[in-house]
Amino acid sequence: MINYFEGLRSDYEGAYYGLYFLEIADYYARENDDDAELLKLCYQSLRALMHEAFSNRLVRAVFEIKAMSIAGEFAESLMTSISEDTAYAVSFIVRTPPEKLYTFKVTDAVLDELSDAADRVRRRVIDRPLKSLDVLDKLC
Repeated sequence: MINYFEGLRSDYEGAYYGLYFLEIADYYARENDDDAELLKLCYQSLRALMHEAFSNRLVRAVFEIKAMSIAGEFAESLMTSISEDTAYAVSFIVRTPPEKLYTFKVTDAVLDELSDAADRVRRRVIDRPLKSLDVLDKLC
């Protein structure tokens, strides 16, 4: 263990985002599968939560899209009615390895579209309610 993410101890919102990420990872991870990319995504996303340069909403949207993409359940064609800038961001997220994923910022308008689109796709492909998401939605 090289990082205990101690900064999340005092950041309740960040801690709940982390719990949400781990619940999604638990949903997608399967015994005897090579889930190295999903683990890398979790690690990088937790690091991004602790970095002040990234909003938690952006980290969440990126994590959701990339996790669904790694699991093979994300298709860019599901992202309907989005601007060209948002489509570019989605394409970047899907094609970029987790280690280099959190290297960009977006405008508030693109973040709103990205968050809404990721939420729509997540509700479509994940077949059960996520407990940590319920808490997170009430907290934020």
